[in-house]
Amino acid sequence: MATNPCSRDQLLELIQQLYAAPGTQDGWTPFLDRLCTSIGGYCAQLLSVDQHGHAGLALSVRADPAARAAYEQHWGAFDP
Repeated sequence: MATNPCSRDQLLELIQQLYAAPGTQDGWTPFLDRLCTSIGGYCAQLLSVDQHGHAGLALSVRADPAARAAYEQHWGAFDP
């Protein structure tokens, strides 16, 4: 948890970026990066899975590629 929460203006800017993200080619990546900064997070991921369990969107920012590969190798079969 962040020790210094966002100011009101920073939070409103983050929400504005969230609302704008789906309408741009690569809007989710900057949003996730800013979200990490805002809450003092290490990394962020966004997954979109359809009703059949097929991922339509999988984005990750600030994540260690080796850690992600290890997660997918171990937990991949259990994820929807």
